[in-house]
Amino acid sequence: MNYALHAALVVVPVSVAVIAVIAFFGQRRLAKHRGVSRKEFIAAFTDSGAPVEIPATVYDYYKGQFSPRNTRSHRMTITSPRFQRVTKTLMMMRHS
Repeated sequence: MNYALHAALVVVPVSVAVIAVIAFFGQRRLAKHRGVSRKEFIAAFTDSGAPVEIPATVYDYYKGQFSPRNTRSHRMTITSPRFQRVTKTLMMMRHS
């Protein structure tokens, strides 16, 4: 019984440390990844028949969410004219 307790006191902290190191390096690797370019993202949707504005708006919106310029004035809001145009286009596509 005493041996099991000592083993657990060693194994648990070592396991936590190993998991923390793996997570740290995994996050570090992801931070270096910059994703696809806007042009590549839009090109991926050309076969679907969707207007170019839709993937362009989606890319701009999410790129803005994670960029250093992530301020309220730079993000697309539901009241922005561009968002309303894209929404209208989506609705027209849905009903056609």
